[in-house]
Amino acid sequence: MTIINLIPDNYSPYSSLVTKELINTTHNKKVQVLPWTVNDPQEMQKMMDLGGRRNHYR
Repeated sequence: MTIINLIPDNYSPYSSLVTKELINTTHNKKVQVLPWTVNDPQEMQKMMDLGGRRNHYR
């Protein structure tokens, strides 16, 4: 099997999988992290504390 050396523009993991290490690794590769689904204010704050920004929050 041939491995394709492709770096995506963004990565969308479930929010509970997002860590500071994941953010640092992906940002170092110029990959935007778009976690889903963040509907809880405390979870949103955690994402913000990790360096995220709010988008489409009710």
